[in-house]
Amino acid sequence: MPKILVYSIYNLLLPIFLLLGFPSFIIKGIRRGGLARNFGQRFGFFDKVSRSALDQTGNFWIHAVSVGEVFSALKIIRSLHQIDSDRPIVLSTTTTTGFRVAEENADEKTTVIHNPIDLPLVIWSVVRIIRPAKLILVEAEVWPNLVASMKRRGTPICLVNARLSPRSETRYHQFLSWVEPIFSQIDCATVPFPPDRKRWAKLGVPEAHPRCRQREI
Repeated sequence: MPKILVYSIYNLLLPIFLLLGFPSFIIKGIRRGGLARNFGQRFGFFDKVSRSALDQTGNFWIHAVSVGEVFSALKIIRSLHQIDSDRPIVLSTTTTTGFRVAEENADEKTTVIHNPIDLPLVIWSVVRIIRPAKLILVEAEVWPNLVASMKRRGTPICLVNARLSPRSETRYHQFLSWVEPIFSQIDCATVPFPPDRKRWAKLGVPEAHPRCRQREI
């Protein structure tokens, strides 16, 4: 299916799904606590302190969904800072618990933010602020508009610790014409088990790319 058609349908349906899921998101956020704190970041609004922290040359943007992925991201950040101690990192999380864990454990060179909603104008605004040199997605957290924005900028995109079970692969293959135009924009995937690499390749993710070597991640 043409990529432009996939994105057109996605961007038409996404606001509807966001509205339908908003009550559940609010309830979960209230139960977990911290929902109101920096809530505007989800729509691309940052205070002066946050904007200043995000406005650094050479930012690596790492996205992790919740607590488990955040701990994986923190390990990646420690490895990156062993190679380059001055590398600025932006770590985004989806859940309030993930945000809290990230803030409590991140080092001084890492700026923690709420992941922006994957609406085109919101993503465009946040990307323009961060200007990432690389986007690292932890465990297959792929947002179409974010990926497309990075691709237009020529920014390398990598999945890390990208597990893909046979069951998930089968599910994706049922919608291959929809997901392949999105996954094919990713530069590479580092995986925990060798079979995962071939599974991702069947969905359009290249097995290797010179701009996204595993030793640099």
